[in-house]
Amino acid sequence: MEQNDVKVIFPNDLLDSKGLMGVITNPNEKIIGFAVLSETNRRQENPYLASVYLLGWNHGLGSYQVIDELYTFDFPTEWQREKFYSDLPTMSALELMIF
Repeated sequence: MEQNDVKVIFPNDLLDSKGLMGVITNPNEKIIGFAVLSETNRRQENPYLASVYLLGWNHGLGSYQVIDELYTFDFPTEWQREKFYSDLPTMSALELMIF
């Protein structure tokens, strides 16, 4: 489930170079979540990037914190990156592996 009102603590420099596309959490299980950040690198063949970060719930702070970057997907168009993000919450593991 995508949520825009989720509190996430990001490392200081992470949002300096990337934009937050959104946060995906499971309302029934608050232990983990995912943040998807975007950036554009015109020096690459597929310049539109979407980086998926694993988030962990910190009970003491009452917020999510970034645990690790899982993977960065690259796309030839901004539209394809946006489509990937919108489809991500409902993708099966197999669908995700073919990207």
